[in-house]
Order: sequence, then structure tokens, then C-alpha cells
Amino acid sequence: MNDATATVQRYLDIWNQHDAPTRAGSIQQLWADDARYADPLMNARGHSAIDAMIGAVRAHYPGHRFVPHGAVDVHGDNLRFSWRLVDATGSLVAQGTDFAVLDAEQRFSAVTGFLDPVTDTATGAGA
Repeated sequence: MNDATATVQRYLDIWNQHDAPTRAGSIQQLWADDARYADPLMNARGHSAIDAMIGAVRAHYPGHRFVPHGAVDVHGDNLRFSWRLVDATGSLVAQGTDFAVLDAEQRFSAVTGFLDPVTDTATGAGA
């Protein structure tokens, strides 16, 4: 596993963390102090806001988990990666692609997420 892939896995682990104190500590380690997150549904800036946002997602999707999908692309201090949200049976619930900027300490300074259409892999039809 290369450094970028490991960094993205740590990022997804935070989204999967249900224990609030553990999640908050991980956010402090992996995210810059003034980091921001934005996607079509949510926006947050700073550790406590990012933690609250992820906590709300965890509460809305109990038993679900985020898994990586495909390879991580790296260009300088920029990452592009895709993920899937699956339920306890492994069924696809949502998927997306995130673009991230890392700071000089290799911490997330900005993440912009895009939600991708969910398709039925058997038929190719949208969900």
C-alpha cells in the first residue's frame, strides 16, 4: 500500500469510526486545523465541525461503512479517490469521488466531494 492509499484509508476509517472521542482524535491527527470539507449536501470547517458532520452521517447510516473504490490518483499535493457507502450486507447505498488537498505535513487541508450516480451493476440502470 503506497502512502496516498494509506492516507485515504485513514480518511475513510475516520468516516467509519462510531466512537466519538476516537474519531475526534483521528481528525486532529489527519486534518489541518483550519481544514474544510464540502460536498453537495454538507459543508464544514475546522476539526469540531468536521467531527460533528461525520457524527451526523454515522447517526444517519448506522451499521454502514465507507470502502475505497478504485485506485488513488496523486498529483503533487492533490488526491483524487472514489469510495462507496455500503450497508451491513455489503449492498451499495451511495458512492462518490473526492478531491483532496494535503498540506506540507500531509494532512487534509481541503476535501471537495462529489456524489456519483448509483447504478444497478446488473442492468446499468440508475437506482
